[in-house]
Amino acid sequence: MGAHDGKKVTVTYFDDEIWLSVADAFKSHLPIRNLHWKSAKGTLRNINALDIEMKRFSPDSTEKQHMMPETLLENPYLNLYFVNCDDNDAYRTVVRQKIRDWINIVTSKRNQEWLIVYVTKQETFRNAARYFNMKGTVFDKIKADFSINKRERYVQLRLSDNDGEDYESWQELMTKVKEGILISFDQHVVQYEEDIRLFDSQRNMIGWNYCRFFILKEGLALTFEAMNLYEEALVQYEELEASFSQVLKDRALAWFGSFGATDFEDDSANILDIKKKNYRDLIMQNTIPEFDFRSYLFARQCQLLGRLQRPVDICRRAQLFISTFGRAIKEQQTIVGEHFLESWIYSSCMSVVNECEELFSFTSLDDQSLMAFNAAKGELLDLARKQLDKLGIYYKHLPPSLPFTTALSEVTHPTSPILENESKRNFTITNKELNEAIENTDYQKFDLLYLSITNRALKAYEGSTRVHSSYRLSGDVAALQFHRKNYESAAQLMEDLPWRYGEQGWTVIENKVKKRCKSLEKGEDIVRPFKPMFEVSVKAMVDDITDEDGPYLAVELTNLLPISYTFDELVVHLVNSQSEGIWFGIRDQELNPGSNEYKLYSDNSASGNYVAENIHMSMGKVVFMQNFLNENKKKSFRINEHPAVLRAQIIAPNEIHVGEQQYFIAQIFTGLTNVIKGTLTLDPLSEGLTFPQTDKYQAVVKIMDHGVISNEIDSEMELNVSENNQIQLPPLQPNKLIQFKVPYDFNWNSIEHKEQIKLTVIYDRKAKSRIFTAVNTVKICLFLKMDVTLNGYIPVRILDTSLVPSKVYDVVDSPPLASPIVTVNLLDTIFISVISIQFYYLTPRDHLIEVEKFVEYNLNKLLESKNLLQHSRYLLENAKEYLLKAVDYVTYGMTDVLDLGELNIVQFSGDLKSSISFPVDVPSSKVLNTVELVISKPNDLVVGEPCHCRLVIRHSSYWDYAFQTDNNNPFEFYYDVHVDFDNWLLAGHKKLCFTSKVGETKEFPITLVPLKTGFLLVPLIRIASPSPNVFSETVYLNNAEQVLVRPRTQSATFFIEQQHRIHSIHSGSGFGGPGHHHNDSGLDDINID
Repeated sequence: MGAHDGKKVTVTYFDDEIWLSVADAFKSHLPIRNLHWKSAKGTLRNINALDIEMKRFSPDSTEKQHMMPETLLENPYLNLYFVNCDDNDAYRTVVRQKIRDWINIVTSKRNQEWLIVYVTKQETFRNAARYFNMKGTVFDKIKADFSINKRERYVQLRLSDNDGEDYESWQELMTKVKEGILISFDQHVVQYEEDIRLFDSQRNMIGWNYCRFFILKEGLALTFEAMNLYEEALVQYEELEASFSQVLKDRALAWFGSFGATDFEDDSANILDIKKKNYRDLIMQNTIPEFDFRSYLFARQCQLLGRLQRPVDICRRAQLFISTFGRAIKEQQTIVGEHFLESWIYSSCMSVVNECEELFSFTSLDDQSLMAFNAAKGELLDLARKQLDKLGIYYKHLPPSLPFTTALSEVTHPTSPILENESKRNFTITNKELNEAIENTDYQKFDLLYLSITNRALKAYEGSTRVHSSYRLSGDVAALQFHRKNYESAAQLMEDLPWRYGEQGWTVIENKVKKRCKSLEKGEDIVRPFKPMFEVSVKAMVDDITDEDGPYLAVELTNLLPISYTFDELVVHLVNSQSEGIWFGIRDQELNPGSNEYKLYSDNSASGNYVAENIHMSMGKVVFMQNFLNENKKKSFRINEHPAVLRAQIIAPNEIHVGEQQYFIAQIFTGLTNVIKGTLTLDPLSEGLTFPQTDKYQAVVKIMDHGVISNEIDSEMELNVSENNQIQLPPLQPNKLIQFKVPYDFNWNSIEHKEQIKLTVIYDRKAKSRIFTAVNTVKICLFLKMDVTLNGYIPVRILDTSLVPSKVYDVVDSPPLASPIVTVNLLDTIFISVISIQFYYLTPRDHLIEVEKFVEYNLNKLLESKNLLQHSRYLLENAKEYLLKAVDYVTYGMTDVLDLGELNIVQFSGDLKSSISFPVDVPSSKVLNTVELVISKPNDLVVGEPCHCRLVIRHSSYWDYAFQTDNNNPFEFYYDVHVDFDNWLLAGHKKLCFTSKVGETKEFPITLVPLKTGFLLVPLIRIASPSPNVFSETVYLNNAEQVLVRPRTQSATFFIEQQHRIHSIHSGSGFGGPGHHHNDSGLDDINID
């Protein structure tokens, strides 16, 4: 809603310098609650809470004029005089006269109440001397002096430390405050009503002014609003609106200026903002335009409805006001300018909707009220959308046809006379959002705004019972999509509309929608099933590799007609479990009567299991189709990669250097394919896996003969990378293998260490283009420690380890491992020489890879002898899945015996070895600090006695390889003594900065005082440098050292007389009674240590 004026009921205070002592307590009882006001009509109104504004009383302040409603509320409703005087003489001579002067000033002003507050402390009130004072207290004299008309205009505020008594005293004061405010408020209301009644009775007299009548009525409304009586305030504005309607009817607009609507942003300003102009000043000056007056009157009503939390009524009144006032604006089109009305209606509707949605967010509505709010909001949004229809047609963003022209039926030519020499006002739409949408030659911004408003209206209608309105808006959106030639979107919207209108009995609309929906289908193919003219069956995959190096699919097509046909295309679509598909097709073939068999070719090869989804045969505009997924028994096929066909893969490298840039090995086998040119695209499918940007890769080409890769490099080349990250492939001859390293970045915090990469190779051979796709899973080697541990049930055989010495460090190897097939931690001894980094090499042998290589070698050898080598990969995958599960890798790892036939390790062991190297950082520091706390008497510590200590700090540069060059430069350090103050007191510097050179020894005195007995830990001491460039280590010789603290001992001698001791014992009971014998010695010496 528009910002409220924030006017509050004013209460003044006049004090004898005691307001500051009670101000906080007084404000803590605000707002005043549960006020009950009874109007002149006998209606009782309850005011739940009323906030007041406290101001200091000023005798020089002038009373605001009664005809100034916006300032009248500044006149106080109640005036308080705080008195704190316990001396009767001081009251009689000074205070009483001050109170009388204050009352004379207050009573000289109209409709202001006053109250004397006597403040006293409870102790003063209970003072016995004052209680028996026959002269009476000051408060008694105040009651006697200022009791007027039997009204108690005084109250005693007793301040007490007792919360209960203090609360009762404050409640008595607040009750008096409420009575005073209600009396003053009632006087204001009576005065306003009498003046309004008198002024209204003079309506037919000469000189009567409607604006002055409005000021009186609004003054009464503002008075009600300040007392939070919003219903009564709203009634005043409704009566003003009714009287203004009569003024319009009588054409008595002499008290107003021009029609208005000519100021900047009049068409786009928030209609609910009552502060955008000085409306009240213009009304009092009789110069307010009709446009501004009616806008202000409507905004004030909506403001009060907002305070009553009635967003439904705001939307309904807004729709009525915009519609009725819009007709008045249309009559003044020559004054306001062209398209002012459309911009004003659009801006007003959107302002009301946005404000009401904000009000709705903290308003609780029941289901019925919620539906009513959505319906009213939808009508406002729909009205705003109609303005887009009008402007869209004018600016040629929309066609001048139905349904967009329905909004134009509301527009007629101006009814006001237009003279020949009269021209329309030049007007520019100031609504930025609307102006950008219509002025832009590109219709995309207009469509975005149009669809946004329409969708909001649709959502609002769907939340109400306005079903037909939502159908209409859906049809409008479909018409827009049809006009933009988005036929697919338009058809989707149109498909649901006919039956919706049909079931409601709106047959005329149903037929029109069907006609439009039918027009969307023009130009589409005629789809028919194969039967009864044809029968089709997908037979099997063809494994033969011919001149075309792609897979083939055998399809049998039976022509049941007696004549032959030539079809344009026959295609079959296969899909896998990941919804990825491959198309097989053939073109321009003869279809003879009877059975015909065709071999369909695919230029895309991706191995895997596939299911036949559908088949299409096109003959001109007629397309025959059959869906195989609807059949009971689905037809599945296996596509295998033939070793003789080009294929690509991503593998992990044999050597991994931890701490350096990691990379994969990408390799492409040409097989029997002669590649003219091609591209390779690598797409990471795992989250966190990325490939750094580069413009080229360094590749090597090797010769591959019968599946064996030559160790010699045939040639080297650079592979350029295009802007779209496609790796350009050069011409390649058959039986070639091209390899190159692909660096990658990886989220090392990931739990999953397997990365998936999709490879797509598009290459040309014999003027034909083919596509190879594959998804490879590569295991990421992830070593975060020097410890080599197993990440699965398959053991790793450690063949060799080495810690390579550098120019700085010598290395002494640990003894050889007795049993290498375990998880190992290797520790080597390092001796200082000159520098700090060397490499640690590790060579693992994975038993799983070892067994797989053996099976793959023997299987390929067997299949090649049977001319079935194209099935090797499929069979190997099944062997891995079923056969290799039964292998006991632990037993194999310890015995090297596998129960799968002969295992010739020597034959392919060279392919199994891989090495991993990573750097080992040796810690280095510029300074090594040796710290010792020397206690003067460590064996004679007594609790509470000071112990003098020496803090000795020695510096060396043992681990600094450059110490010979800069050992003369001093370093700045500071020591910090970490004292447990429950056990020790520290006398001296707890933290102290000092400078020292390498090889120098520093001593500092420290005094410690033990506070407890027993074994106490020596305080910890830390040495550090304030400079971030100086890295130092500290060796504390007293770390975890304990010292024994003994208790303090004393000696005293006491002399006790015997008779006193005997008398004391005889006086007791039990032991030492009559007849008991005692020592007769005169004195006993007792030493107490």
